[in-house]
Amino acid sequence: MAFNFAKRISIVGTTVALATLVPGIAFSQPSTPNTPNTRPATPANPSNRPASIEEALNLTPQQVQQIRDILVNRQQQIEAVLTPQQRSSFTQAVQAGQNPGVALRSLNLETEKIARIRSIVESSNENIKNVLTPEQLQRLQNQVQPNRPSGQR
Repeated sequence: MAFNFAKRISIVGTTVALATLVPGIAFSQPSTPNTPNTRPATPANPSNRPASIEEALNLTPQQVQQIRDILVNRQQQIEAVLTPQQRSSFTQAVQAGQNPGVALRSLNLETEKIARIRSIVESSNENIKNVLTPEQLQRLQNQVQPNRPSGQR
């Protein structure tokens, strides 16, 4: 039971981190032929695509653990801001596959809670960036830039 909880926290934490640190990669919508400004679809080639962000950034096991610890702490801090009902709704939405940011927005949180959560996310993002080497941070930024919509650059 504890392993499943830890695994879920890790997955949710990673999702939240990716949503805030690399929104263009983590939650970009797949291109469809009927949408304007789409790039031609290219088949995934497993031989030249990294399997994960850890592989793409060439993170060490120590960095992966540090980032997971930061994400678990962030998740705990965010959950502490929420009421039990909000926590339950948030958890159910994320487990159902909803983007954590969208799930939080759907809770209609009070302004002070939104500010507190934003502060928690920004602080943990800064902590994550401090774990990365300058080369890894640059690689991350290079991967995110082409995937962001033009209004977010």
